Formats: sequence, C-alpha cells, structure tokens
Amino acid sequence: MVVLTVELDQLGFEVGADLAHDLFHKARLYGSELRVVPPFHTSQTCAACGRVDPESRKGCGRLFACVHCGHEDDADHNASVEIEARARRTGGTVTNSTRSVPKTRVPATGRRRMREAPKPAHTS
Repeated sequence: MVVLTVELDQLGFEVGADLAHDLFHKARLYGSELRVVPPFHTSQTCAACGRVDPESRKGCGRLFACVHCGHEDDADHNASVEIEARARRTGGTVTNSTRSVPKTRVPATGRRRMREAPKPAHTS
C-alpha cells in the first residue's frame, strides 16, 4: 500500500493532477494500491489512543509524548503509524508492498545487446 499525504491542491492543479495520475499508475503497475490520506493533525495524534492534542508534540522536537495515555515514540514514527491507520480505515484490507515484483511485465526501453545470436524458431 502506498499512502499519499500531500494535499494535491497545494502543488497547483496541473502539477497535482499529473503527480496523482503518475502515482496511481505506478502503484497499479507494481500491484499496489494508492490511498490518499489527509495529513491534518497526523503529527499531533497519538497512534496508541487516537487522541489529538498539540501538547503531545512540544516544539519541533523528535519526541512524541501523549499527555493522555503516556505513549512515547519518535515523532515521525508515531505520525507514520497514524497515517497507515488512516489509510487502512479508508477502505479495503488488501495491502501489497511496492517492493514486490511487478505483476505486469514492463518492457525494456532502448536497445539491448545480445551476447549471442538468437536461435531460430523450431518448426515442425
């Protein structure tokens, strides 16, 4: 599963539309799924209890410490867990890694050299 958290309207309509199209195409090509997740409050949401509180993320430090349940984690890791949870809640249970082998064969570009001449087709 590939998760996109950028608000595409921030990039401008044409750039955002092209980027989204390319990402959806590449995700499908590699047997994955792209889910767009709004990034709103992901850095202030506790991945353990789900509460949103700006006090849990004091300043720009690397530590996330939930003031409600006491959960502590690296701020980026906590936000990534919350983003994944949001993506899973948007629908479906299929999650495929983008690191897997493509399901469709991607043709090579350019010319390839062959070490030996191709063998003639066997005719019967």
